[in-house]
Amino acid sequence: MAAAACRLEAAIDLPLDGIAVSADVRTFHRYSMGVSTLAGIEDTGAWPEDAPGLSYYQMTEAALDELAGHGRVDAVYFTASVPDCQVSQFLSQLVARRLTPLPHVLGLTDQGPVATFTALRLARRRIETGEAERAAVLVLEHRMFPSAVDLGRDAADRAVLLVLGTGPGRPVESVRIATGRQPQQDSTLVAPAAVWAALARAPENEPMRLTGHDPGTGLAGEAVFGART
Repeated sequence: MAAAACRLEAAIDLPLDGIAVSADVRTFHRYSMGVSTLAGIEDTGAWPEDAPGLSYYQMTEAALDELAGHGRVDAVYFTASVPDCQVSQFLSQLVARRLTPLPHVLGLTDQGPVATFTALRLARRRIETGEAERAAVLVLEHRMFPSAVDLGRDAADRAVLLVLGTGPGRPVESVRIATGRQPQQDSTLVAPAAVWAALARAPENEPMRLTGHDPGTGLAGEAVFGART
């Protein structure tokens, strides 16, 4: 039996402007204490007094609203190169309440921008082997960080939804993960969402090649998409 062809059915840079900014001070400060203890970041008191951005939970709600128009989703992958500063609720619980039947759910972190490439590989394989008809990859990024953390970019709230399936769309021609680059111990945090937002804006009648590199792990990712068919 021939493998199903996996296509990128949609890439959506989710509109977040209409969502009220969250300000859960209690969980935000609890998060800052955890980071100081577990990640070895010295708590200098430079954290903001509230959480100035949107949480990943709020972004996921926006993504699930968008997914309602794309048919049944059998797998959901969350990817983030930076952690969520508001941890009062789990994203998987939100998916369980909103999607029926319950899809396969997986979160990928600790790979920086390469996490999204890993999610694409997993989603593509599930579709090509018939384990899923449609999969969603959600790329998350937020701006809730202390002033002492160098993001290497302008802080922003952004979420990009990638919908993969067997319907019309860009063929997912290849997804590769490579190792071998020397990790950099003092690297800045690199956010991947802008790369995938560019895919959402690109003309669909042209092929696209996207790359990403995580200086902290030495991992590199590449994804090649054909023109929409």
